[in-house]
Amino acid sequence: MSSKQNLGEDIYDGAATFGRIRATISVVFGTIFGILSLGIGVFLLFKKTKYKSSVLGTIINDTNCNKVANISSSKKQEITYNYICKSLEINYEVDGTMEKLVTDTNSPVNYKKGDNLKIFYDPINPKISSITSDNYHLIGAICVGVGSLMLIGTWFWYKMTMKYKFIAAAGGISGAAGMISDAIN
Repeated sequence: MSSKQNLGEDIYDGAATFGRIRATISVVFGTIFGILSLGIGVFLLFKKTKYKSSVLGTIINDTNCNKVANISSSKKQEITYNYICKSLEINYEVDGTMEKLVTDTNSPVNYKKGDNLKIFYDPINPKISSITSDNYHLIGAICVGVGSLMLIGTWFWYKMTMKYKFIAAAGGISGAAGMISDAIN
């Protein structure tokens, strides 16, 4: 009976040790990626936006647009189409002055002459424009949130794993089960 208790204790100790090792590895990678995410988020939050205004423009020339097939690499081999336009010309008006944007596109949208398209431009110099916005503040806020949650979550899990043996053992068993399941599949 004593050997069964020792075997059970040995398994419990081994699972707890494995769980603590996994928690340590997780906290190292979680900290690295959390800090990286926070850094990128802060950079994007404080990045100055050049194109602060927008207006609808009208496509005046679509002669250099070609349809290109994209075949997916999945088993279904789905085909999607993109339209690549070289030198797409768009007229837009800012404060009574007509401006012209010439840009290249690669989009699933088939732009045609006469279509309206949102143009983002610099209000100080309306000649500087683009069909895409350069406002990445929302992405920055999301990166800050994800990075913060990653840091808090990994460090909380690490502290709990180091403090409570049953949590470490549960993490160890979960990790071992996942590795066995991956090996079988």
